[in-house]
Amino acid sequence: MGIVHAAVFGSVARGEAEPDSDIDILIEFDPEFRLDLFTYAGIREDIAAMIPGADVVGKRFLRQEMKDEVLEEAIRAF
Repeated sequence: MGIVHAAVFGSVARGEAEPDSDIDILIEFDPEFRLDLFTYAGIREDIAAMIPGADVVGKRFLRQEMKDEVLEEAIRAF
């Protein structure tokens, strides 16, 4: 899949998750991995199928205004 790192962020990482909270997952791709929109969408769907309630975002697609907060609270899985 070209994923080199994954982390959890948001309410789950902060220990504030409620039963209906989603699981925010940050994924980082190998810079050499050729990632197009269709591949990215497919990877997000695959992860969401494995982890119900997952909301997956690629690190390179984070909006600048969110980036610092997300990276600060992220708990790295691998």
